[in-house]
Amino acid sequence: MSHPPLTAGAVATLFRNEHPSTSLKPVLQVLEIKRIQVNNSAPAGQPDRFRLVISDGQHYQQGMLATQLNHMVSLDGNVEGGKVATTCIIRVHEYNINLLSNRKIAFLLNVEVLTPPLGHTIGAPVNIEPTGAQPAPSGSGPVAAAPHAPFTASPYNPPGAFTPHSAPAPAAHGHAPAPAPYGNPPRGVPTRSVGGAGDEDLSHHTVYPIKNINQFQNKFTIKARVTNKSAMRAWNSKQGKGSGELFNVDLLDGEGGEIRATMFNEAAKRFYEVFQVGQVYFIKINGGPGNVKTAQRKFSNIQNEYELTLDQNTIIQPCFDDAGIATVQYHFTVIGELRYANKDAMVDVVGIVSNSQALGSITARNSGQQILRRNITLIDTSGCSIDLTLWSERAEQWDDHVQNPVLAVRGVKVSDYGGKTLSSVGSTSMELNPNIPETTILRQWFDSQHGNVPHISLSGAGRAGGGDQGGNQMGGAIDAARHTLGEAKDRHFGVTGAPSTWSSKATVVRVKREGMLYYDACTTPDCKFKKVVPLTSGGFSCEKCGLTIERPYRRYTLNICISDNSNDMWATCFNEVGLIIMGQDADTFAHAKENTELASQYDAIIAEASFRSWNFRIRAKEDEYLGDKRVKYAIVHVEPINFVQESRNLLAEIKKYGV
Repeated sequence: MSHPPLTAGAVATLFRNEHPSTSLKPVLQVLEIKRIQVNNSAPAGQPDRFRLVISDGQHYQQGMLATQLNHMVSLDGNVEGGKVATTCIIRVHEYNINLLSNRKIAFLLNVEVLTPPLGHTIGAPVNIEPTGAQPAPSGSGPVAAAPHAPFTASPYNPPGAFTPHSAPAPAAHGHAPAPAPYGNPPRGVPTRSVGGAGDEDLSHHTVYPIKNINQFQNKFTIKARVTNKSAMRAWNSKQGKGSGELFNVDLLDGEGGEIRATMFNEAAKRFYEVFQVGQVYFIKINGGPGNVKTAQRKFSNIQNEYELTLDQNTIIQPCFDDAGIATVQYHFTVIGELRYANKDAMVDVVGIVSNSQALGSITARNSGQQILRRNITLIDTSGCSIDLTLWSERAEQWDDHVQNPVLAVRGVKVSDYGGKTLSSVGSTSMELNPNIPETTILRQWFDSQHGNVPHISLSGAGRAGGGDQGGNQMGGAIDAARHTLGEAKDRHFGVTGAPSTWSSKATVVRVKREGMLYYDACTTPDCKFKKVVPLTSGGFSCEKCGLTIERPYRRYTLNICISDNSNDMWATCFNEVGLIIMGQDADTFAHAKENTELASQYDAIIAEASFRSWNFRIRAKEDEYLGDKRVKYAIVHVEPINFVQESRNLLAEIKKYGV
């Protein structure tokens, strides 16, 4: 079988780490693959890793495949679809060299499979390691291990050569430029190293890219800007094993890599005043246990699978040469796409502030303390708006005198109670009228509409219509995220345990005639229309208030089928909705149903209610009965279709396509 030539001298170049990790793209042969299983002390969910032996035909070297490439490894002999297997040829597009148990390991971050397994070794490679320059096993000729052959000790895989949780030293990845005077250091920022020995100059250390940090390292130096800093807060272990204080910072380096670093107790007290938002620092991790761990993504939207813990052995040195490192890095989600965001997801959003409510407060359930809050509404070019809740100091410091500013928020939490809303958390950062392209786009878009922007609110209590001008109010109760009935069913609304609420434009296609269409209710206001039971002696008794009434008040409990262009849905309607849909009160409806001579009137009421279109607000919730789970739908509000507003909504949708 013909094959592409291997890159001569590539292993020696990798071993000496002479090229940046993306400038050399060597073609190599995989001589052996071994799965390295994580031990019991590893964090839950941490994947196994695969160690490779790679060769350029002259030398071979130990390698490690990045966990995001695990799916490329063939474990069962099936090599279809470009699988990495023993004796196949690969091209390495990106790599990193680390020291692991005093051995240089090539971490392969991006590979391309060029050939299926050849069934033999190309050349007679020897170990590139100075202490192990043994040739390939002789007497057996070319290595003919099958892709699924069992893994055994060999010159490529000496016993004890790799411990999966040992910690590598930093790789050489170029030197950071020596810090040069760059104005005066900000007030409160130290001008020397803090932590560790306190007198080590980090400016001449090798700077390690944040994007390459992994759990197999415990000694490295990064150069990064603090883009956000949380407040100091108390923590308590759920197991009662400890308590104290903590805070965290978000770090961004010159290659766009970002990571969160957390400090506890004494380290938190030592470094809290050292770290200042906007300042650049050299940070040296000195190899304490647990310095690199798997990130808890539910608390952060930082684009990194790992996070750092800085202890008192960490050395921090300000760097006043900050050219080339951005002040903040956003990953914006368009507001219109937030309707599909999961509950508790952390997102970045930018939009025009179309409405700002007055400062208010709520009482915390646990502590009884008053907590300040303020709701603001953001809109963007998607034609949708969403409410953002600011808490405590953020709510108090908000300047509601600024008219329709552009607001960029980083790290806010998504809620789906009563529609989609956003909420600030401790690590949220905000920027008014930031110097980014999105600001210009939003400002031009909003000003071109003269501030009267038609939009759909994703939040249940939001506004609809034209920005601060008020526009056409749809009634609030309908202002939830708009979905078709098909979307609601396909996306399994209500199945998560918490009720889901949305709005749909649909048509009543059938009113169910069977079953209980109404019930007899107490007429006492305090009873809130509880059901009454007939008495043999006449009249009706209410079990709640104990009164006997002569004639009850009839209330609707309808089941109707509604339909749109995507699907249909059976839903329950109670009295307030039933009155609007049926056009009659339940007493009139019941009288027509219970009297055979009024059958034509009864049919006419149902016929009049059928095939009429409305704007519905629908709630979905999963229910269980006798072990059978199903989603029940209820219509909680209904309004006539506002054709002016619907036309505006359609125009907004059309504009998304540039028409």
